[in-house]
This record gives sequence, structure tokens and C-alpha cells, in this order.
Amino acid sequence: MNASSLPVLALVALGVSTALGGCGDGGSRGPTPGAGDSLAGTTYVVTAVTETGRPRELVEATEVRLRFDGERVVLTAGCNTMGGGYRLDGTRLTVLDLSMTDMGCDQARMDQDAWLAGLFAGPVELVTGDQPAIRSGDTVLSLADRRVVSPDLPLAGTWWQLDSLVDDGVAGSVPMGVVAYVRFRGSDIEVYDGCNAGGGRAEVEGSRIKFGDRTQTTRGCLGSAGDVADSVRAVLSGRTTFHIEERMLQITRGDRALGFRAVDQPPAHD
Repeated sequence: MNASSLPVLALVALGVSTALGGCGDGGSRGPTPGAGDSLAGTTYVVTAVTETGRPRELVEATEVRLRFDGERVVLTAGCNTMGGGYRLDGTRLTVLDLSMTDMGCDQARMDQDAWLAGLFAGPVELVTGDQPAIRSGDTVLSLADRRVVSPDLPLAGTWWQLDSLVDDGVAGSVPMGVVAYVRFRGSDIEVYDGCNAGGGRAEVEGSRIKFGDRTQTTRGCLGSAGDVADSVRAVLSGRTTFHIEERMLQITRGDRALGFRAVDQPPAHD
């Protein structure tokens, strides 16, 4: 999501960095001009993997993704995040100076990270079109556009549960045991801020929301619930911007933001 709810992690260079940067002019950190323009902003989800023609199962509850983010490609396989510059010559995709976050996970997911990094230790073939795929030696990753596999949810009608608080660029999780959520309905909004319930006006135009006055209960809350309620009231006020990616919503006002995740029903609270 973008100010992200995830902690910032240090990047460590992978041992394959030299091999990844060894092709071409060595000085480039982005796509060949014009060659990768159509990839910018595209995220692919791996829907199937075959090795020498046989299916390879991914670790349970994991997903492999490739995201072309400006002049970089970002890879995930269930644990760490990998990224580097890239060059695209026709269908020949070369990742440059691949590095990875240094987060420990269970061995199966760590091994899957290493496997994915190894596939990009040299140039691979990127096939786009109706049946996109990555071919690396005898391994084929079947791809699908993320927007088709997991489209962005609508702002209105979705139950959004508060997941993170961002203050001056620093993100933190909602304290354990505190529940807050919002739901937009046309020009109205329903809010439970972790302490009190209420509702009011919310005018949405493009990527902006203008919040009006709200009526709410007057229960007094101290501690974590009170702190969260203060943050919710501070952000859901006046003019804000919002961004939705899949099941995640972020609403930003000034240097503060609230991160929400979609849930199937209104969360239970006291």
C-alpha cells in the first residue's frame, strides 16, 4: 500500500548480483528506451509453474509476483522482497543488481525465495500477450495480470478495517485488541473509530475525499483505544486523498495516513 504498513527493511545484495549485471552495457539501470514502457505499472501473478514439463507446487499459502515499478522490477515469493533495475531487449529480460530484504521466515519460504532469485540469475524470456509467461531454462512461470486475478475493490460498499497508522512517514500497526473500521455508502460514511460509532458526509471526487461533520456516540476511551480514535478523527477530516490496491485502502491527510484492509463483514467490537 504504498506509505506502506510494512516496516522498512534493509536490502542485502544477492550473490547473483554480478551475474545479473553482466549482460549489456553494465551502466544501465532501467529498461531500454521504449522497450519496457508498456510494462510500467504492471504486476503479474504466477498462476502455474512447470519444470522440465512437470508441475512444481508453490509453498502453501504463498504467491509469486513480478511488479514493474518505474525503472525497477520487484519480485516476491512469499517471504522477502527482491528488486533491481531491468533491461528488456525484445523478449529478453535481464534483471540488474538484484537485492533482497533480509527478513527471516520458515525454511520452505526461504528456499522458495532462493529458487525465484536463481531463475533471474541470467536473462529470461518474457512472453506477453494473451498468455504471458516467463521462461528460464526448463522452468516456465505462467502469468496473469494482477488486475484480472485480484482487481482493486471499490471504495463504496466495502467494509474497511483499520490495519495501520502512519505519522510523518512512520508506519505502525493498530494496537492489539483495538478495532476500528469505515464504510462508504454513496455520499455518507459509517465510522467506528476504536471508541465511538458515528456517521456523516464524505464527498468523493477522483482520488480525493472531503469529509464533513459527523455525529457520533460520546463514550470516553483512554489508552490505546483513545489514541487510535484520535488518529482516526485527525485523518478523516476535511480534504484527504485515497489510494486502493486490491484489498488495501490508504487515506492520507497531510503527513498522517490510515491503512485499511477489506473484510467481509463489520468487525466485532465492544
